[in-house]
Amino acid sequence: MQRLLWIGSPFFCQALRSCGWQDVALHNFEDARVFCWEDLVRLAGFTPDVLVVADKSRPPFVLGVENFPCLTVFYSVDSHIHSWQPLYA
Repeated sequence: MQRLLWIGSPFFCQALRSCGWQDVALHNFEDARVFCWEDLVRLAGFTPDVLVVADKSRPPFVLGVENFPCLTVFYSVDSHIHSWQPLYA
């Protein structure tokens, strides 16, 4: 079974369940934080097979993605506003 963690703005996260994803954890935070892999696993309550980092129009809040042991997607809606986003993605 594929497990997915979505962190950041929820956008269409809830619709993933109707697409066949059984385990979907969402963490939409409001405080200024930075998350590493261990933080994400703790938040999800499981080790995700897929991580979606969804734009919250703020500086990078998930660090070390280049070393994560799962497929990682950066969903950006403001790459035209924030010059750092294309480099981060």
